[in-house]
Amino acid sequence: MTKWIGRPILLAVAVVASVLGTTAVASASGSTPTTTSVVETTTSPVVGQPVTYTVTVAGASSGADPTGTVTFTDLPNSSGGCTTSALTLTSPSATAGQSTATCTTTYSKAETGTFTASYGGDAIYASSTGAVSPNPVIAKGSTATALAVTSPAGTPVTGQLVTYTATVSPISGSAGTPTGTVTFTETAGAGSPAACGTVALVGTSATCTVVVGLTTVLPSLQAAYSGDGNFVTSTSAIVSVAAVNPASTREVISSPANPSVSGQALTFTATVQAIGPGTGTPAGTVTFSSSPDGVSCASVTLVAGSAKCSLAAGSLTPTSAPSGMVVTVAFTPAGSGPTYSSSSGTLTQSVVKASTSLTLLVSPKKPSLGGPVTLSAVVVAGLPSSGSPTGTVQFNVLGKSTGPLLCDAPLTNNTGPLTNSVVTCNLSSIPDGSTPLKVTVTYFGDNNYLGGSTKVKKIKLH
Repeated sequence: MTKWIGRPILLAVAVVASVLGTTAVASASGSTPTTTSVVETTTSPVVGQPVTYTVTVAGASSGADPTGTVTFTDLPNSSGGCTTSALTLTSPSATAGQSTATCTTTYSKAETGTFTASYGGDAIYASSTGAVSPNPVIAKGSTATALAVTSPAGTPVTGQLVTYTATVSPISGSAGTPTGTVTFTETAGAGSPAACGTVALVGTSATCTVVVGLTTVLPSLQAAYSGDGNFVTSTSAIVSVAAVNPASTREVISSPANPSVSGQALTFTATVQAIGPGTGTPAGTVTFSSSPDGVSCASVTLVAGSAKCSLAAGSLTPTSAPSGMVVTVAFTPAGSGPTYSSSSGTLTQSVVKASTSLTLLVSPKKPSLGGPVTLSAVVVAGLPSSGSPTGTVQFNVLGKSTGPLLCDAPLTNNTGPLTNSVVTCNLSSIPDGSTPLKVTVTYFGDNNYLGGSTKVKKIKLH
């Protein structure tokens, strides 16, 4: 029998115990009975929170303090702080016949179960086992959900994508990584789900991206964490975008023909577009004007972002813009809220002279020797022009043996102006020997129509 003097000498017999609570091997057990009690000294522990257990081994009240080691059988999801090794008893200073040991661990999951401590005995005292009563309960951890606008860095513009990020964190002593989902709710819409709805956590965060400044000018979102097996639910505060600036715009102006020809009808189309990062379809009016003058359509309302300005045939002429006409479109946004910025754009429209075609008509179809003969020159504008050419036409009439013939008045030197696109040369008297006649007709053009059209025809007199 080992003799003990005063307080016990600590035994260094610490045999590794597994997570399953394998009992450590101690020195030969004595015969004096002991009681082992275990107390959980942490109040209402939660997932991830350090939990401390205190073991008291009590022997004879007037005898020596128990010595040796204590091993534990812990709950399944312990970090191992109470199962990795046998703990050596220490003696309290005030109570004779008692010794204690403590261990601290954490739990990765919410659970309940049995926690036991086994005293291995020493040369005086017998072994004994105790358990925490009632069984320890590891509760779900508390969480806090924080919601913030994480992009863009500055004030967004109309139609821009804005990202809200919800971050779920353990609080009040709990630790670990919450899992599950976050549901984003649009509070400005009477609690209707936002476009992104329910989103799974990635790490500790979930994101929701919405468009601002369109259907909802300043969206207000709230994030609700669903909780999981180890953490309880939580809800964020309501977060709103502080302000939305007007998005910049630009005009895309198109013409059905560029260059166009004199006498052609034109319809200019202006489409107002949001410049990124803004999106959406701007509303408001546009005004068309030009330099030199010729295009004028004031305050045309945009329809699906576009407006038109139609010009009748003959509105634009080459002489009014010999080197091109500058068409300007000015956009005025509608509404008083954060919508779109005003802007303007230009298009250079070229207008060139239209082509013409010339036809020579002879009446009667079989003219007689000596006359009379009527020669009609018809000048027609080439498509897409729909105007009427002006200017003069010249006839050159040669008889076979008689030489040049003169048209009757009012033509001068066989030249006369177009009237309703026609110039007529009347030959009331044709000398003998003129058949066949060789007739050449030339159109000289005007400010809007190209000249140079020529027609040559031989006419046999009967």
